[in-house]
Amino acid sequence: VDGKHVVSGSRDKTLRVWSLESGECLNVLSGHAAPVTSVYMTANGKLVVSGSRDCTLRIWLLDSGECVRALSGHGKTVTGVCVTASGRHVVSGSNDKTVRVWSLASSECMRSLDGHAHHLTSVDVSANGNHVVSGSYDCSVRVWSLD
Repeated sequence: VDGKHVVSGSRDKTLRVWSLESGECLNVLSGHAAPVTSVYMTANGKLVVSGSRDCTLRIWLLDSGECVRALSGHGKTVTGVCVTASGRHVVSGSNDKTVRVWSLASSECMRSLDGHAHHLTSVDVSANGNHVVSGSYDCSVRVWSLD
């Protein structure tokens, strides 16, 4: 949420951009090949990151709805996505039991963090950008250093 919009992901493989003021659907973003399972909007409201059962992440421009990048590397459903406060990295979690750190500029996977014994349910990044937190069906929460 950027104060003006909210973005939702759906089983119909799309994202929808909604006006918080009117409740109207402003745009439908298409590109995933399977249901959308996670959505994250950057604090400045310019980018949206989505994860899907198609095992990919997509980076979208909120204003135009254009998909500017598709990131591949997970072996199973992407279950959580977020962006570091600096805006330089995207973090994703997956049912493949990994957390991945991606360069937003190059679309490269910079790191793959392994250690969970079961599917991931969520990921987030600390405010200072130094740590990733992941939760899993293995009943654990892990804190990963990005240093």
